[in-house]
Amino acid sequence: MKVSCDFDYQTAEKLRKNRGAANQSAMDKADERALTIFKEAVLPRIQEEVDQGETFGLLRQIYTVLVPSALNNA
Repeated sequence: MKVSCDFDYQTAEKLRKNRGAANQSAMDKADERALTIFKEAVLPRIQEEVDQGETFGLLRQIYTVLVPSALNNA
């Protein structure tokens, strides 16, 4: 499963709202570095846990059933 951070969702929303406009970032260097570390170190571990960990087993089962079902009904 794809795991994303809140910043990714916010950025996607801004891009949807500002299609065609120049993409300008208001993040300073510290925020940019923190986000890079999060995406490179933390997010892969979360994704691994979601994909393979016992804690998220039920989530994977539900996802496996609901997503194909939703696609078939679309």
